[in-house]
Amino acid sequence: MSFLKSLRGISGRILLIPLLAVVALAALGASTVVTSNRTILEERHARARVAVEAAISQIQTLEAKAKTGEIPEDKAKELALDLSRAFRYDGDHYLIIHDLTGLTLASGQNRALEGKRNLDSTDANGVHYAQEQQQRAKEGGGFSYYVWPPKTGAPPAPKATYNKMTEGWQWVVSSGIYLDDVDAAARASALRTSGTVAVLALLTLGLALWLGRGITSPLLRLTGITNRLADGDLEVTVPGTDRTDEIGTLAQAVNVLRDRSAEAVHLRQRQEGLKAEAERERQTALARLADEFEGSVKLVVDGIATATTEMAASADTASTAAAQAEDQTTSAAAAAEQTSANVATVAAATDELTASITEIGRQITQSSQIAAGAVEEVGRTSTAMGELAASAARVGDIVALITGIAGQTNLLALNATIEAARAGEAGKGFAVVASEVKNLATQTGKATEEIQAKVAEIQAMTGTAVTAIAGIGQTVNRMNEITSAVAAAVEQQGAATAEIAGNVQQAATGTQQVSGNVAAARQAVAETGAVAATVRAAAGELSQEAERLRGQVHGFLANIR
Repeated sequence: MSFLKSLRGISGRILLIPLLAVVALAALGASTVVTSNRTILEERHARARVAVEAAISQIQTLEAKAKTGEIPEDKAKELALDLSRAFRYDGDHYLIIHDLTGLTLASGQNRALEGKRNLDSTDANGVHYAQEQQQRAKEGGGFSYYVWPPKTGAPPAPKATYNKMTEGWQWVVSSGIYLDDVDAAARASALRTSGTVAVLALLTLGLALWLGRGITSPLLRLTGITNRLADGDLEVTVPGTDRTDEIGTLAQAVNVLRDRSAEAVHLRQRQEGLKAEAERERQTALARLADEFEGSVKLVVDGIATATTEMAASADTASTAAAQAEDQTTSAAAAAEQTSANVATVAAATDELTASITEIGRQITQSSQIAAGAVEEVGRTSTAMGELAASAARVGDIVALITGIAGQTNLLALNATIEAARAGEAGKGFAVVASEVKNLATQTGKATEEIQAKVAEIQAMTGTAVTAIAGIGQTVNRMNEITSAVAAAVEQQGAATAEIAGNVQQAATGTQQVSGNVAAARQAVAETGAVAATVRAAAGELSQEAERLRGQVHGFLANIR
C-alpha cells in the first residue's frame, strides 16, 4: 500500500519509468538467455549434424568408388572406417559407426568398443540408446538422447547424438554432443546478460533518482511557498523564477499568484471599507427617514387625537342638549295633554256655560296661563333644537376634518410604502407598518363616513323636530288667541255658545296635533341622543386606533434605528 501511495508523487512516477525499464531489461535478459540456450543447442546440433553428413559424404564417395571397381570394397570400407576414427570437430568430438545388427564398426573415442554388439545395451537410465540411434537413422536422420560418460571412468552426462544411415552399406553414422557443455555455455551467457542488465539497471535507477530529485526538490520548495501564500504570507520570495525550464515557468506562475493575491487582499480591504461606509450612510438615511416619518405620523396622530377629543366633546354637548330637549318635550306633552283635557271639559260644560260663566272665566284664564307657559316651553324647545342643529353642524365639520386627516394619513402611508420599497430588505418592516397605517387610515375614513351619515340623520331629524315645535308654537299661540277671544266674549256667552262649541272643537283638534307633534319631537330627541352616543363611541374607538398607530410607529422606528 505504501509503495502504491509513493507512486502518486512525481518522484515515484519518475522512478516508475526506470523500474519498468529494469523489468523490461530483465525480461529481455531472460529472453536472451533462453534464446541463447536455444541458439547454442541448435548450433551444437548443427555441428553434430554437419559432421555426420560430412562423414557420410566421404563414406558414400568411397562406396561409389568401390561400386565402380576403382577401389576394392574391403579396402574402401577399411579406408572409410579409418577416416571415421580419425574424424574430429570442435576439439574432441568424434564419430561412431554401427551396422544394422548393432555391431560397432568404428569408435573415435574408444576402439575397445569396436566389434561389440550393443543393440540391447542401455544407458544408466535404462534407455536403449543403440535402438534409438538406428530408429532415427532409418527415419532419414535425427537426434537421440541418453547419458554417456564423456571419458573412461567419468560419470555419465546427458548427450544428444545425431544419427544418419548411408545408402549403400547402410551404416549408421553417429556423433553426439554433451549437453552439460551447452548448459555451461548457457550459464556463461546468462551471467554475461545478467551483468549487463544489472549495470544498465543501476545506471537507469541512478539517472532516474538524479532527475527525480532535480524535479521534486524545486517542486517541494514551491509547494512550501504556495502553502505560505495560502496562510497569508504575501512577503515571501519565490525562488527559481530565473530558470528557463518548466520549473522556472511554474515558479513565475507562483510569483504572479503572490502578486495577484496581494492585489486581491488590498481590493478586499478597500471593498470592506466601502461597505462599512455604505452601511453608515444607510443607517444615517434610515434614521433621518425615521425621524421625518415619526414627525409626520405624530402630526397626524395628534390631529386625530385632537379631532376625536373635540368630536367627543361635541357628542357630549349634543347628548346633553338632547336630554334637555327630551325633558322639555315631556313637559310640552304634559301641557298639551292637560290642554286637551281642559278643552274636553269646556266641551262637556258647554250646556252649562250660562250657569257656570264664572267657572268658565276662571278656566279660560287658567288655559291662557297654561298656553302662555306652553308658548314659553315651545320657545325654549325651539332654541334647544337650534343648538342641537348647530352642534350637529359642528360635528359635521369635525367629521370633515377627520376625513381630511384620514386622507393625509393614507397619503403618508403610500409615501412610506414607496420609501420602504426603495430601501429594499431593510425597509420590509417599514413597509408592514406603512401598510398598517394605511389600513388604519382606511378604517378611520369608513368610521368618519358612518359618523357623517349619522350626523346627517341627526340634522334631518333636528330639522323635523324644529318644524314640529314651530307648529306647536303656532298652535299654542292660536289657543292663546282663542282663549283671549273667549275671555273677551264671556259677556256674550249666551249668544256665542254655538261659536264657542265650534272653537272648543277646533281647540281639541289643535291639542291633538300638539300632542302628536310633541311625541314626534320626543322621538327625534331620543334618536339625537342615540346618534350622539354613537358619535361618542366612534370618537373613543378612533382615539384608541390613533394610540395603537402611535405605538406601532414607535416600535417600527425603534427596530430600524
